[in-house]
Amino acid sequence: MDVSDGLLQDAGHLARENGLTAIITASMVPRSEAALACGPEWLETCLTGGDDYEILFAVPPAHEETLEQAGMLETPHGAVPVSRIGRFEEGNAGVTVLDGQGERLSFAKGGWSHL
Repeated sequence: MDVSDGLLQDAGHLARENGLTAIITASMVPRSEAALACGPEWLETCLTGGDDYEILFAVPPAHEETLEQAGMLETPHGAVPVSRIGRFEEGNAGVTVLDGQGERLSFAKGGWSHL
């Protein structure tokens, strides 16, 4: 799915539709050099802001190694780098964001809401 409503919001949609919990490790989410240069106060904006040009998807554990070995997703327009940013687990439908040390992070909002 596209990440037009923000990564956390759209990961929540995917988790809810599948009855799973999405666990995202914030430090694994790719960010531009400009975003990194803005410092840690931009993390919330990066995780909750919309990016129409990014795609969020999941693969079953049985296919994860194949995808990681490829490192790129082939499209009609060329290769697109793929980054693992978390996992889905059984549990309440929602999103948990962890920092690099495994501590839970919280944010004021999850992204854009159409309601």
